[in-house]
Amino acid sequence: MVHHDSRFPLRLRFFSFLIFIITITAAKSQNLEFTITFEIKDKNQTSLKDSEIKIFSEENTYTSSTNEKGIAETHLLPGKYKIEAWKNGILGYSGTISVTKSEAFVFSFAEKINTIEEVVITAKEGKGLTSSSIISQRAMQHLQPSSFSDLLELLPGGRSGDPVLNQVNKISLRETGRPSSDYNTSSMGTTFLVDGAPLNSNANLQYSYDFSDKTNNGLKRRLNINSGVDMRTISTDQIESVEVLRGIPSAVYGNLTSGIVKITNKSGYTKWKARFKADGYSKLFAVSKGFENKEKDLKINTGLDYLNAKSDPRDRLESYKRITAHIAVIKEKKWDHGTGKWQSNLSYTGSLDGSKSDPDVDLSELNSYEVNNHFLSLSNLFTYTKNEPSFYRSTEIQATANQRFDRIKQTKFIQLENAMAFPLSATEGEYDGYYPEPRYISNYTVDGKPLDLFVKMINNFQVDSKSVHHEFNAGFDWQMSKNWGKGQLFDIYRPIDPKATFRPRPYRDIPAYMTSALFLESVSSLHAGNHKLILALGLRGNAMMNLPSHFKMNGKWYTDPRANFQWELPSFDWMNKKAILALTLGYGKQSLFPDLNLLYPELIYKDIQQLNYFHNNPNYRRINYKTLIYNPQNTEIEPAVNEKFEARVDFSLGAHQLSVTVFKENMRNAFRSMNEYALYQYKKYDTSGLNHDAITSPPDLNTLPYQTVNENFLYATQRNGSKVDKEGVEFQYSSNRIPGINTRFTLNGAWFRTKYGNSLPVYRGRDLLINGRPYPYLGLYEGMEPNSLNEVLNTNLMMDTYIPRLDLVFSSSFQFSWYSMRKLEPMSGIPSHYVDQDGHIFPFNPETAKGTILESLIIAQNEDLYNASRRPMEMNLNLKVTKSFRNKAVVVSMFANRLFSYYTPYNINGFTINRKGAYDPYFGMEINFNL
Repeated sequence: MVHHDSRFPLRLRFFSFLIFIITITAAKSQNLEFTITFEIKDKNQTSLKDSEIKIFSEENTYTSSTNEKGIAETHLLPGKYKIEAWKNGILGYSGTISVTKSEAFVFSFAEKINTIEEVVITAKEGKGLTSSSIISQRAMQHLQPSSFSDLLELLPGGRSGDPVLNQVNKISLRETGRPSSDYNTSSMGTTFLVDGAPLNSNANLQYSYDFSDKTNNGLKRRLNINSGVDMRTISTDQIESVEVLRGIPSAVYGNLTSGIVKITNKSGYTKWKARFKADGYSKLFAVSKGFENKEKDLKINTGLDYLNAKSDPRDRLESYKRITAHIAVIKEKKWDHGTGKWQSNLSYTGSLDGSKSDPDVDLSELNSYEVNNHFLSLSNLFTYTKNEPSFYRSTEIQATANQRFDRIKQTKFIQLENAMAFPLSATEGEYDGYYPEPRYISNYTVDGKPLDLFVKMINNFQVDSKSVHHEFNAGFDWQMSKNWGKGQLFDIYRPIDPKATFRPRPYRDIPAYMTSALFLESVSSLHAGNHKLILALGLRGNAMMNLPSHFKMNGKWYTDPRANFQWELPSFDWMNKKAILALTLGYGKQSLFPDLNLLYPELIYKDIQQLNYFHNNPNYRRINYKTLIYNPQNTEIEPAVNEKFEARVDFSLGAHQLSVTVFKENMRNAFRSMNEYALYQYKKYDTSGLNHDAITSPPDLNTLPYQTVNENFLYATQRNGSKVDKEGVEFQYSSNRIPGINTRFTLNGAWFRTKYGNSLPVYRGRDLLINGRPYPYLGLYEGMEPNSLNEVLNTNLMMDTYIPRLDLVFSSSFQFSWYSMRKLEPMSGIPSHYVDQDGHIFPFNPETAKGTILESLIIAQNEDLYNASRRPMEMNLNLKVTKSFRNKAVVVSMFANRLFSYYTPYNINGFTINRKGAYDPYFGMEINFNL
């Protein structure tokens, strides 16, 4: 259920009160901490990342971990502390320090640490307050992806698949099944952030009027309206790391329902890098270089890549091309009071998607279409951090401008089946239409120019006492999306679809999408002896601006409360290794506002033929329409809300890591297209009295007899009518590298159960004729669309071996889908109410309807449809090898997916389904140069 406040001032007073409480708390804090930096190095003075530092005082124990540069930062009160530095469960340093001021300490391990454990080629489960998967650059290099879609294989429950680059690749987190577009809210509600800048656009209006050609699914599957980010357009070659947040995120993030994909691009110095990849579907080339001037604290990184893919290597007529260019600049400036960091990213992505008809099939040789998208992004991130401890610690300001230039170009040869006519009027009333040529060529263009602006500010405050560290994040974000495109462009005398019920509209006439949000989050860390407790409480207020006054969302604020709790128990020694156990709980709500296409849909033109007099002499012909205009806009639409629960257990024993997450998500008001009914009245002219041989002019409507007809019809509108319920278990275990063979075992997987359904009643008509007239009644059905229950259990056992002497990594991945199941819940098929020709609604009684035409509203059910369909175990073996030469100057990789496969036969209605040989192996290789 969506919770909202009535007016902005009330919400503003609430946030002001919370900030006031924080300020009072800070004023009472008497103990200021100093910033202490630790740098951990091995015996050879090489920085060690992911080292754990334990800090012991008389009252508490603190822990911290080093970053990629081997550096960790913490805040300590004045006093003496015992320090322990651990790596891979091994104690490498022990000593004491005295804290009297902000200071940096450098510790070196006495013994050489086994760096073989550092080679990780799978996703790592995050240990933070929310469940997440972290994918490093090395893991991506071993996977050899063509686009971001390939990385999802590394998530719990993910499986490898052949790239499908001739259609939109939308993301799906924590769900199974193949739902229709009415359940796109899950993918639409997954936020993609590149260095903090959002990729999602709320002004994408690229769709086609071409509904008549049943063979034109190639165009429709390339359009990602209302489905979020197309992952084909994201190149992985400029990415340093990826974190996929599946659980309850911080209140800092909003306007989402499912999860967050945080992409961090490369920065700092790198060698010249070049990558060449080829497989059965695509060819890819990428080059990048990083520069760094330490004296000026300046870093520049740039890259370029190109992808050329085909859905079928033998088909030269259908292709997908992507070109990406990126430049990033990072500048740091140090002052006496603090440090400023400015990061600017400029990127371009061109996505060229198209197909031409086969001349052997299409004798006109004219049919073709292209879906071209050009994306420019400029993002700036400024961070200021104070050097000395104080209540105020830092400010982060993000400003992003994304401009897209989207175009659909289609050429189509139209052959009319009979003497069709086209309505031309763009206003309501009675008008004559137009008889076109029986064959013509239609040139059709959709011009979209979505502009997205995003501004965000986060202020960080800290308050400390002897045992508790309080951290507060407060700020706001604002987003505006406006489409400046010309919209649908075509000759109304030569429409792309002769039966279309729309008219061209300029996108620039549609109002801008605009949202704002305020957020406040408290993160408290308590060290109670050797126990560590972390509690994060957040509240986010969201509002949609620039709405007409008759919208329900106008002037309302919607709140998202979120809470995460983590309890890390005291570590203990077991089998000469350090063991750590942590429990994490989370609850939260996430809201997603409808985008422009849902807020301002196309007007629907109902063109009813009143007269169709087709004479052999074109001068005597006449076609007359009554045009009615219906606005399918739903002013009652509200944000989709996903309520999430999760519990996680993390256990580590030395280098052994185990993570198990149980989750449940409920989204009961997701967006979907639903039927609404309308009534209309028109004249049915009678030309039976005309002498067709003697006529000398088109018929005069004033002299023709006619009959007044009342009818109803259905049209689509957008509502909060879908429900998506998710529950499941995710797990991952990774071992240490077994000495002697240097092999690590990683087992991950997931059990997902997803239930899709319709949460609102549906109007349905019957495709019947009664005495030559359309069936006059409509039925209102509860749950007319069957709820579907979907389950899957997937596991992935990977064995990866690293041979340092040969600098060789090879892995074998056994991917199992133990079962997948789909079951439709039965429907009654009996409406609760019905609508007559005059628009009156009456309760439906199936007993009194028997023997009347109302009985046709009862839809017979096929009981066989409600039998569960279950597919048994499937297994694939994937092999990947990476070999480095000349100190990693040249890296050669290859992969073979489905090198061996097994699919268990199963029975359906007495027939045995044997899938042996259903899928061929998929091979590819690449070479990387580091110069």
